[in-house]
Amino acid sequence: MKSGSPQRVTHGRNGMNFNNFTIKSQEAYQKAEEIARARQNPAVETSHLLKAMLISEEDVIPYLLKKLDVNLEKFSNDLDGIINAYPKVSGGDTHPSSTVIKSLQKATALSQESGDG
Repeated sequence: MKSGSPQRVTHGRNGMNFNNFTIKSQEAYQKAEEIARARQNPAVETSHLLKAMLISEEDVIPYLLKKLDVNLEKFSNDLDGIINAYPKVSGGDTHPSSTVIKSLQKATALSQESGDG
């Protein structure tokens, strides 16, 4: 269920309309974008999105991973290694990768199927 008004609206060449996402989802994507930009990655990848969710204030992802007996420090370090291996560019805007677009489209479809969209 969507709540409140979005902090930022993103309509891109990729056709993604982030107005269709919850505020928390928009915040997670914005954080992923910040991570990509800070590391000079031109595309926001699923690893950026996972990292953003991992460090969110809600602590939902860390809680679930702990329940699965995942070593959070190793997981986070491995995730950083993946992100650090992405290409770097100076300047320019970040954009969602095709993998992120497909993932978000699938999440939207699953949400609608479950009656949560």
